[in-house]
Amino acid sequence: MKYSVIKEWIVSINSLFLLFVLIFIQLNSSIPTYIDSSLTVTVANTSKIIYSDCEIVNYLLKLNIEKEFIIWWLMLNIDTNFDNNYKPLIW
Repeated sequence: MKYSVIKEWIVSINSLFLLFVLIFIQLNSSIPTYIDSSLTVTVANTSKIIYSDCEIVNYLLKLNIEKEFIIWWLMLNIDTNFDNNYKPLIW
């Protein structure tokens, strides 16, 4: 009886650890290549990447990519721009 409880605890702890590893890999493996430490350089890089002949589609693509790079830029530069007290709130 005692050993089955220990086995369940070990399985739960290992599952939780693997879940954290999976989340870490997912968040850090898909960082876009056009992100720079400067926000203005990042905006210039993204405008070079996306283009469409249709004005509406072009606007929607640029709007979506701007939303994406602002989120990524904030996540990557949060360590230098904010105090440690506000980091959990932003994440």
